Amino acid sequence: MIGTSESEIAHNKEEGIAFFKGQMQEVVGKTNMRNHQIFSKATNDLVLIIESCDI
Repeated sequence: MIGTSESEIAHNKEEGIAFFKGQMQEVVGKTNMRNHQIFSKATNDLVLIIESCDI
């Protein structure tokens, strides 16, 4: 997850959630997800879900 500058990179889920919560009021109702793509990849007995979009 990459924010509005190079310094806003989340290296794990907790950092990403904290970043979003801090920015949430600025983006709710004002953003769009475009070019939304979801892929799945089976790996042994697991499935990896990859979701990407332009926001």
